[in-house]
Amino acid sequence: MNNPNLEIGTRIKNARAQLHITQTDLARKLSVSQTAIALWESGKREVSIDMIGRIADILKCTPAELIWGKETTKQWEELQNEKKFIAQDFSASLAALKELLLENESAGIFSNDPEEDLLYYFWNLNKEGQNKAIEQVELLTKIPEYQAKIEKSEEVIQKLNNDGNLTE
Repeated sequence: MNNPNLEIGTRIKNARAQLHITQTDLARKLSVSQTAIALWESGKREVSIDMIGRIADILKCTPAELIWGKETTKQWEELQNEKKFIAQDFSASLAALKELLLENESAGIFSNDPEEDLLYYFWNLNKEGQNKAIEQVELLTKIPEYQAKIEKSEEVIQKLNNDGNLTE
């Protein structure tokens, strides 16, 4: 389907039918005409986002399910759960790195890695100091002589030869 109004309308119709609610019943609950429901379900009229929310409440589903479908909503939820897992894993890794850096510092072992140095000094600041450090780093990123050369993906693609190797 390429008509988003029709896709939403079809989802409304299917959810309504699953609950054995007629167009007339749904119209009455929404204080709209049965014709409005028929036009939405046939994709001939766009449903406002506010109305989608009200319809979702009546049809015991989420607005996202009516807009994007259950599969997309499930995929979105899975991505959000994966994001939480990655964030927890990242936080644990940062905590372990912090502990290692502090142990190394107390043992007189220093790194030649600027990222580790930056994190070490950052973690030695209180919240106010950390916020100030972030402000200063943001300012430094605006000064051309301190900016890293980060190529855009289009630039990298242009440098690829027919064999898939980068050319200079």
